[in-house]
Amino acid sequence: MAANLLKAGHDLTVWNRTASRCDELVAQGAKRGATPREVAAACEVVLTIVSDPPALESVLWGEAGVFADCGGAAC
Repeated sequence: MAANLLKAGHDLTVWNRTASRCDELVAQGAKRGATPREVAAACEVVLTIVSDPPALESVLWGEAGVFADCGGAAC
């Protein structure tokens, strides 16, 4: 999905729990975020593709998740 978005001319910032999985996308022009929170700060839209609900909870509400440092409110 990310490669297709890049091919269509969209700017992307990507993150993966296994950083090397982003290498090909970065080589194609994506920016690499250090954490899900950093990605969210750089983007208007956040898409997630994860394996299960606990993984989603970690990406969204974990220590460096999309909603980290939001004080419980929407950022």
